[in-house]
Amino acid sequence: MGRVPRLSQHFVNDCHALAPTGFPAARDVSRVVRALLSAESLPAPDDTRALLALPGSQVQVFCYGRRVPGRGLWVWYRPTLSEVKLEALTAS
Repeated sequence: MGRVPRLSQHFVNDCHALAPTGFPAARDVSRVVRALLSAESLPAPDDTRALLALPGSQVQVFCYGRRVPGRGLWVWYRPTLSEVKLEALTAS
């Protein structure tokens, strides 16, 4: 059984800006998200890590990042045993 996705408002806003619904980039981001949700263990060895600033705040959160293949995009997430909190989508 996979993890439950939790989408931050920042992630949703980033998706609208960087990978709008119906475009190939959106499908590629969706593939990465599905892979995160179904992964046996997270983070994967190839995932990176960083501190991300929360929008409108001086708070930073520790996140893992996974590159969207073929795109200059990164999905930033925080996993638990039961869910994946999708924090941001950024362009590199």
